[in-house]
Amino acid sequence: MKDTVYLVVSPRGIDRMRKRDFDLRFNEVAVRVTIEIPDAVFRKPIMDCYLKVGPEDVKVPEIAAEMLTSAQELLEEHWGAKIVLQPAVEYTLAEEESEDEG
Repeated sequence: MKDTVYLVVSPRGIDRMRKRDFDLRFNEVAVRVTIEIPDAVFRKPIMDCYLKVGPEDVKVPEIAAEMLTSAQELLEEHWGAKIVLQPAVEYTLAEEESEDEG
């Protein structure tokens, strides 16, 4: 990328910057500034990430029976219908490996 701008400077310092079409007051001068930056600076890097989660890294929450009963009672009271809550079947890594083989 290569570009040119004009800094408009007065005795007080830099007053403004213009790319084109500008007028100068009696006490101002224009300084042409050309900047060149390699295009590689603007290329965005590609992020790469690899995650492997093992069974020891996963914590499966355990729900106590009294928590299920309490939740069931609250839901039945709120909705006025018979609700049956039961824990999900435990899924193990061994089951996943047998599914991959089959």
